[in-house]
Amino acid sequence: MSLDTTIVFSEEKKLLGIKPKGELDIFSSAEFKKQVVKDMDRHGFVDVEIDCAELTYVDSTGLGVLMFFVKEIESKDGKLKMINLKKNIAKLLLITKMDKFIELEGQLDG
Repeated sequence: MSLDTTIVFSEEKKLLGIKPKGELDIFSSAEFKKQVVKDMDRHGFVDVEIDCAELTYVDSTGLGVLMFFVKEIESKDGKLKMINLKKNIAKLLLITKMDKFIELEGQLDG
């Protein structure tokens, strides 16, 4: 499955906004990581916000990419936030304790 990604940078907020659409899995993770890292470096980001409204699935490879982003962002004193989480993705992030590293917003209950 493919993953289309829109990336927008807010100079005023020093915020890199990422909006993936589709599945973040073994087939799309490498390209997603490459695209986001390129934009992180180009814009000199501080904080990154991933809008998950159209993200339908994340597998272990996708989780690995998210942890890579956490390390990169924290090394520059920034933070990673994921918003508009669907229930299945929120549950995965909570089970894997990713909420210790990523600020989560969305369907986090039950």
